[in-house]
Amino acid sequence: MSRFELGGMSLEELLSLRRAIDAEFKARGHSRTASSLAGELIERVVSVAYSGQLVPVGAKSVDVVANDGRRLQVKVRSLPNGIFQAERYQRELGG
Repeated sequence: MSRFELGGMSLEELLSLRRAIDAEFKARGHSRTASSLAGELIERVVSVAYSGQLVPVGAKSVDVVANDGRRLQVKVRSLPNGIFQAERYQRELGG
């Protein structure tokens, strides 16, 4: 497998690559939609952690129904490398 030199790619090439990667994730069953891959993956992690089930795509205000019936809405944020919010909050609180 070769490593891509992304810096030399045009915007069109980058977008094409992104679409191809998203399609491959979906084909492998790691993604149900073309939206946030990080969100999709963490929803699966939460469903396993709570022995739950993913709800159908498009359901409002719920992503996973836990084994005990709790309805969970999963949120994730992807930050640039090197940014650790917990450390920032500790510094702000004087910890």
